[in-house]
Amino acid sequence: LACANCNLIMTSRKANSCRNRELPFYDVGKDRKTSAQIVSEARASIRTLKTSRPRTPATADRSLMGKERPSIGRPPSVFSIGQRHFLDEQSRPDSSNSGSTGGLPLGRLAPLEQRPVAELEGKTICEAPLVPRPPSKAKPNSSGRHASGGRLRTGIRDIEEETSPSELRSLSASAVGKQSNRVGSVEQFVMPKPPIESQSPKSSRSKRLQQADKVEQNVSPRIENGKVRECQKERKMSDGNPSTDVLYEKRVRPILERLNATEDKSHLHQTVSELYSILEEGNLLGRGAGKRRSTILRTVFQLLDIDDPRLLLGLSRLILSLHVTGTNLTNTCKLLFKLSKTELHDLLFLEEKLCGSMLAVVRMSDPVTYCEALVYCVGTLKLLSGNAQLQKELGERGCIEALSELIASINRVSEDDGRTLSPYTGSLLVQVTATLRNLADVSDRRNDFLSGFVIENMCPLMDTFGDDADLMLNVSRILSKLTQHSSCKTVLCRRPSSLQSMLRLVSQHISNQDLVVRLCFVLGNLTSRDDAARAAIYFTCHGMDTLMQVFCRYVELDEQASVTAENGEASGITKKKLSPTEDVLVKLVRVIANLAVHPDVGPAIASSESCLDNLIQLLGYKDVAVCEELVLNVVATVNNLSFYAISGTAVKQKQLAIADLLVDILLSESMDAMVEAFRVFGNLSRSREVRQMLAARQVDRMLVTVLDSGRREVVYSSCGVLVNMMADPENWKTLREEDGVRKLIDILRDFGQLDWQLGSLVCKVLSNFSVKMTSSNEWFGNDHALTLINILSDQLDEESALSLHGDVSKDIRDFLGRTWTDEFCPVAQNLLARIQLCYSELEPL
Repeated sequence: LACANCNLIMTSRKANSCRNRELPFYDVGKDRKTSAQIVSEARASIRTLKTSRPRTPATADRSLMGKERPSIGRPPSVFSIGQRHFLDEQSRPDSSNSGSTGGLPLGRLAPLEQRPVAELEGKTICEAPLVPRPPSKAKPNSSGRHASGGRLRTGIRDIEEETSPSELRSLSASAVGKQSNRVGSVEQFVMPKPPIESQSPKSSRSKRLQQADKVEQNVSPRIENGKVRECQKERKMSDGNPSTDVLYEKRVRPILERLNATEDKSHLHQTVSELYSILEEGNLLGRGAGKRRSTILRTVFQLLDIDDPRLLLGLSRLILSLHVTGTNLTNTCKLLFKLSKTELHDLLFLEEKLCGSMLAVVRMSDPVTYCEALVYCVGTLKLLSGNAQLQKELGERGCIEALSELIASINRVSEDDGRTLSPYTGSLLVQVTATLRNLADVSDRRNDFLSGFVIENMCPLMDTFGDDADLMLNVSRILSKLTQHSSCKTVLCRRPSSLQSMLRLVSQHISNQDLVVRLCFVLGNLTSRDDAARAAIYFTCHGMDTLMQVFCRYVELDEQASVTAENGEASGITKKKLSPTEDVLVKLVRVIANLAVHPDVGPAIASSESCLDNLIQLLGYKDVAVCEELVLNVVATVNNLSFYAISGTAVKQKQLAIADLLVDILLSESMDAMVEAFRVFGNLSRSREVRQMLAARQVDRMLVTVLDSGRREVVYSSCGVLVNMMADPENWKTLREEDGVRKLIDILRDFGQLDWQLGSLVCKVLSNFSVKMTSSNEWFGNDHALTLINILSDQLDEESALSLHGDVSKDIRDFLGRTWTDEFCPVAQNLLARIQLCYSELEPL
């Protein structure tokens, strides 16, 4: 009893001190919280915004490029492919414009590479470069010279001037004699000069004479016997490995003969599969078959005119496994793309295991030399990646890492390689990013994007290919998916240059709504949690100028669209979906709200009249019932900015206009809009002018009415405004008339033990309401006063207050304990002491 009396005396002294001063609760005193604590609590009302990711509806059309992409710099999407488009690798390359090398039309043949030293029976035949061999059907003319021998004669004459007759005969025997049957466009080839050695002319000439004599001794018998062609054929058809020769003769050749002779087409696919298995077993895939590889390819090419998708896919797999290059590689990729345009063929690609073969092409092909082939190869992967089963297959085979490395190789070429990129590079990157965009939807593959450095390799594209709207749209779609996850946001935030690149793209493509809305969504994701990103966008990148440029542009467009819609729709509300312009504004306003969370950026934005004018303009003509998300984001942004409503800021100057517009929102049926408006009033009602305006508009009565709504967010926000409203004595009458005391007591009893922050707010409202109280019985009513004493006494008892029933985690218990100690107890003890001091059980006469 003595301890109880001591406690009562201590609390009574505090109550007397508080009563004598008669200060509202939020006024600062010696026994109150520090300014840092008050600011910390107030900042809790400032928060970042969430919104849905912009979605692009899936299209049934399977095409290589979009219809709006310019035809310049893009390969054809429609073409025909058959046997005639494939070249025998033993024949002379096609020099017409129908072929292609490295994605470019062939206006002329590429220079021949240096041939290796030919060997016969372990002895050197000739170390000089060989003259290219024309088709074998050509015959020499009557004079024994070539039909187009002008350039060839010049080349031989140059050699004659430095060689002896015996050396010339040796060269003729080894280089010219064996080529005597060649005709055709010899002008396409230039006779390479012999290598220049760093020796004196005399020693160099002596060495060449010795080599010529040696060549003459080794070659002359075969020339005399007329067996040069037979020897060449032997070398071509044998790779010197007896086991390979046996395998080819016993198992491969019979299958090739069956493929050439068969008239029954029903078993061709099975035969092709058997051929592939044998070649794989004997390590004859790739270049392992040696010179016999061309024979195998020639047989396979003859079957490409058969209209059987499964057979064509099996043949394509075999062709790719033999490592074809040039025109054959490009046409094979075209064939695969043509087959992938039909969705019914997706499972055939899976059954024929073509994903691995195509990814091998991606990994091994140079993006400059084989750009066109890669366009169709990756374009096929893009179409297949829309299938769930093939998404899994591609992910398991490392498709994400392979495409990331392809992007990295293109970056290296564009930065410091010194080579010129193909005109098809932009189209190739569109296919690559479209495939990654599809694979980004697979949650199991998110780590592959991180381990494969996709984000790091993709960011430079925004600088190098920023003019390509299609490519930038794909990049933005990938980033919009990845930045929804914290690990990916961290990677992107480590690259401040990427923020600058995105802001530049927003300004450059300001009229491209699809691109702008996604870039703003990405910026909103990055600024949702990272203070460094907020500071970098505002201070380093000066991004607020760009954002305001876009803001003004789209507010103007949206207002014009709203006027048009009002003129065309005189009957009620029919629109339920956001327009593209409204969607851009939703994402853009979210970025501004997130930036305002930064303690240095927020005051700067709150001082921007242009920003506040646009927000007020949107509140003025937008109906929350028609476009709720946009209005809610605007109000939430105003809430963040209203925290900085200090003298001299635009928010302070326009606070009455903002409050007036928000009162109209309270009349809507949207409870979410009401909560957002109450949050703004919680900041603006620190001003007496705003409190008087709210009372004049009877907002205080509405605040008391919604106390029994049962929704925590509504009750919490309403109590926050009532704390400030009760600072004015003229508003106390409203709380009594609307039965507000009873409602607050019910909230304290029902929710206090589970939400000490809400209980603390209730106590603050009652404390400000009773700041001039002399009798608890008269002020609250006898029953209410006694109920408050009992509830507060029970909730201030630690054992009773923190005894939670049920399975409650340790983290929740710790949080409730902290909020009870730090937030609830100081306010509740003050209120209880005041009520007990002014309470009397005696009834007045």
